[in-house]
This record gives sequence, structure tokens and C-alpha cells, in this order.
Amino acid sequence: METLVLQVDGMSCTGCEQRISTVLRRVDGVREVVADHATGRVELWVGPELTEWSVLVERIIAGLHCSLCTGTIEKALGRMDGVGTVSVSLTHEQALVDYDPTQVSPEKTLGTDSGSLCPA
Repeated sequence: METLVLQVDGMSCTGCEQRISTVLRRVDGVREVVADHATGRVELWVGPELTEWSVLVERIIAGLHCSLCTGTIEKALGRMDGVGTVSVSLTHEQALVDYDPTQVSPEKTLGTDSGSLCPA
């Protein structure tokens, strides 16, 4: 089992914390989740059946439930060098990020490093 850590700065309340934990536990390979909205830290324990980390990001967005959460994520991504327009949609459970691939990679915008989720 592997431990992954993700910094999710868009969590603003215990409701976000609980929803994110619930939706991530439904992903094949995720064994346990601990989310803390005060620190923005989401810790996951995953097994080898988790093959695509991008599904975790989709589920995190699905776990957010208010415009404050989405606005925080949009602002955080928008401040990164090489990132242009950012739009988080709770309805569609996705984030659309316009970025310059010569300045930033998708992995960097999602806070990943060597295939593990971690603070950017």
C-alpha cells in the first residue's frame, strides 16, 4: 500500500472534507482517506489497483460543493506561471485549465511529482 498526499486549498468547511473523503473512497484502489479542511491536506492510502491518478482529481472536484471552494481553486491555479484561464465546474465535475506547456505541465498544475500526489 502507498500513501499519497494532496494539498487541496479549495476546502473551506467540514462539508467539503466529508464529501471529498466519501467520493475518494469510491475509487478503485483507494483504501482510506483523511481530509482536513483547515490545512487543506488530503491523505490517501492506495493499493496497486489505482492506475490513474487523474481520477482522484476528478473526484476531488466532485466533492466540492460551494462557490467558495471552486473560487479558491481557480485563484490558486491562476497564480501559477504559465496558467491562463481556469474554470472549475461543480456541475460537470471538472476543471478546465488553459496553460502554456512550455512553462508548466499538467502534473505541476495538479500538484503531482513522479506519479504521486503531493503539495505543489
